[in-house]
Amino acid sequence: MIAPPRPPTDDLELLIKEARARQLRRRLLGAAAVAIAAALGLVAYALSSSGKLESDPSLARVGRASVTLCRASQLRMSIGGQGATEMVLGGALITNSGGQSCRLPTQRPVVRITWQRKSMRVTQPVPRPGEVQSGTPAHVLAPGAKALVSMRWGNWCGRRASGLPTFRLLFGRQLALSAPGLAVPRCIGPGEPGFLDVSRPLVAS
Repeated sequence: MIAPPRPPTDDLELLIKEARARQLRRRLLGAAAVAIAAALGLVAYALSSSGKLESDPSLARVGRASVTLCRASQLRMSIGGQGATEMVLGGALITNSGGQSCRLPTQRPVVRITWQRKSMRVTQPVPRPGEVQSGTPAHVLAPGAKALVSMRWGNWCGRRASGLPTFRLLFGRQLALSAPGLAVPRCIGPGEPGFLDVSRPLVAS
């Protein structure tokens, strides 16, 4: 009996890597489906320590055309979320601490993470529905109003250090904000890159 030809080693390795990636994604999505409601509650609780999460009715009364883009000097950002588990759910709360209304960039920010001054390479795919919190986009922030950038971080298998990493949110070349960030998630897929899902700025409610 003649044995069937064996697939090339390179192709086999690619198939194995792809299967592992799909398995990791299913595990993380399953964990998120179970914990998402409770975790978002923890996010709200953690972020409320630096300011109550509430929508400001003046957001609807201020026209975008009459205000300028927000500057880092008139914004305050804090980051909070659940502890270091397989999936860390949290967010960045952005508050207009100035005396004038300002306009936030509408795009999803790119996040740069450093830990003890060392860069952490984290893939940031475009989130699918349900992977991060959704809601009303935040465009104009009146004084005291808040916006939330929801984040979901999974599978960090790189180097670890003491303290919390620093998150730097980059809205193109228009705005950059930094703050100490979330606890680092556990490594559940050695050899697979960690990922960070990030939402657009949302009206905090």
